[in-house]
Amino acid sequence: MASTLETDAPTTSQIPAQDSDQGVVTDSPAQAQSAAPSTGTSLSIASLVLGLSSIVLGFSFVVPIAGLVLGIMALGREPAGKTLAIIGIVSSALNLGWIIIVALGLAVLIPFAGFMLPWMI
Repeated sequence: MASTLETDAPTTSQIPAQDSDQGVVTDSPAQAQSAAPSTGTSLSIASLVLGLSSIVLGFSFVVPIAGLVLGIMALGREPAGKTLAIIGIVSSALNLGWIIIVALGLAVLIPFAGFMLPWMI
């Protein structure tokens, strides 16, 4: 009688894995691992690198905007990288603000430069 109970019991490969944190039932341990939320900080690090490099490397609209977008995305998706994301957002926003101020200043001053040039000679 004991031998029939042992043969009727499912083996560990037949029991579906259950993720205890989220209650997700999967068929294999590999799927259980892939269903777990990501704890990486790749978006935060990318935001930080783009924000700091935009300050160091110069005058561009694309790099600080990309750093700002990635930092905002990282705030929502990566709680472990919150500090890095905030630093990336602040550095990108400061550089973008500086670029806008310089561009507006040049847009205002360039039309007057041609008018003032003969008077300076």
